[in-house]
Amino acid sequence: MPKQRQKRRKKPRSRKVVKKRTVVRRNMQGQGPVGDWFKKTFSKRNLKKANKFLRKNKVISRTAGILDEFGVPHASRVARVSKKLGYGKRKQEPSFIKV
Repeated sequence: MPKQRQKRRKKPRSRKVVKKRTVVRRNMQGQGPVGDWFKKTFSKRNLKKANKFLRKNKVISRTAGILDEFGVPHASRVARVSKKLGYGKRKQEPSFIKV
C-alpha cells in the first residue's frame, strides 16, 4: 500500500491592518469665505456707518409708517419708538418759541 500524503493545512494569514493616519489640526487663518465675509461686513466700522445712515435718512420710521398704512400690526409702535430713539422724524417746534 502506497503511503498517502498528508494534506498540508494552510496557515491562516494575518490580514494587513491599514494604519490610521493621525489627524493634524491646523489653526486656520480665516474661517473660510463665509466667515471672512461676515467679519468684514459686520465690523465695528461698517456698523457705525449703517447706524449713521439709518439715523440720517430716517429709514426705520418711514418704512414703519408705510407698513402701518397697509395694516401691518405693531408698525405704528415701531415708528413711535424709532422716533424717540432718534431714528425717525420728530415734530419740531419753532426755535423762537420756548416754553
